[in-house]
Amino acid sequence: MKNSTYVRLFFCLLLIFAAQACSETSGPANETPVEPEPGLYKITVSGAGLLKHAKNDKAPETFCLTEIQSAAFPHLLAENYYKLHYACTNARAPRVGNAIGGEISCAADPKMASGVNRFIYDGVVGREKTSVEVRMNMDAELNPGAGGAEVSDAQMKMAMKAMERMRFVIEAVRTGDCD
Repeated sequence: MKNSTYVRLFFCLLLIFAAQACSETSGPANETPVEPEPGLYKITVSGAGLLKHAKNDKAPETFCLTEIQSAAFPHLLAENYYKLHYACTNARAPRVGNAIGGEISCAADPKMASGVNRFIYDGVVGREKTSVEVRMNMDAELNPGAGGAEVSDAQMKMAMKAMERMRFVIEAVRTGDCD
């Protein structure tokens, strides 16, 4: 090989390593943590499937965020969105930079299944925009005949797998000060 080929190869490898190093240091987990700015937020939901229609009827479309609520606000977007049973539990992952995560665990309806189903979320905190993506893990084991005479066990399992593939995003964008 000629020296120029070695030089090109060296620079190509250097560029690959530099690009890899940059990709590892970017993203919300590596940002300096910020808290959402107090004020009026518009809350929207996008994504696929039934999950976005299972919302808590009391879930606001706008929210006046105070300074005291600021740190918990990103988690509350996911935790307060659903009509969940009072016995469901929330587990928040430690915040890393501006990346958050957690899960909401709920016992399955004992008439249909045994075990726990989980809503798992992760998100990004920003000064004027915060979002969380939510997905379900149907970890409960279906009881035979859970779908009744109309739906076979195989159809119920397929429906559960389809629900696990659904994702939706709850986004809160600051629109100004509270009145």
